[in-house]
Amino acid sequence: MNFTKKEYWDNIYSSEKQEMDWYSTFSKIYPKIKHCFIDKSMKILQIGCGTSNFAKKLYQKGFSEITNIDISETAIEKMKKKYQNLSIKFEIMDTRNLTFKDESFDCIIDKGTLDSLLTEYPKENSLKMLSEIYRIMKPNSIFIEITWGTPFDRMFYLKNKKFKWKISHKIISCEKEEEKFTFYIYFLRKGKENEETKKG
Repeated sequence: MNFTKKEYWDNIYSSEKQEMDWYSTFSKIYPKIKHCFIDKSMKILQIGCGTSNFAKKLYQKGFSEITNIDISETAIEKMKKKYQNLSIKFEIMDTRNLTFKDESFDCIIDKGTLDSLLTEYPKENSLKMLSEIYRIMKPNSIFIEITWGTPFDRMFYLKNKKFKWKISHKIISCEKEEEKFTFYIYFLRKGKENEETKKG
């Protein structure tokens, strides 16, 4: 298994018949991040969208400038067909090599893409991804990173002198099929000095 290759994800999404959300659902995550969504006209990018309904749920809340990318052509084609009547954009793209112009987005969301890239050449892949995300973020925009990674593991990659962002995080405990698990939401605000603040 190679979580960084499109062939792996094409195979995953070819076999999936329903929408699939990694880690947790929109209804459980949105209350924790809704303070970031203050303007209905803000330009939002979801990276590694897969077949999640996250974008649809944001659209239903009144956000209309939503772009979604994934390395998997299979996932993107499925989503284009499914939401062809909604003004939501879907594009095939590798988060390590984005084609967007500098300072294009007000809010960027990732749920699991960084985790996947860290499974192979972690320093190289994470730097490429985070550099591209930082490049396309507008001043004072926010990057929301949803991950299994604890601060001990993830701050090594997120706290880089190259990135002038303020970092805070929340710890989320969930229960799924009688199994309890924990994941983390990191908030990275561009235009501030590196600073970590823990929120309960």
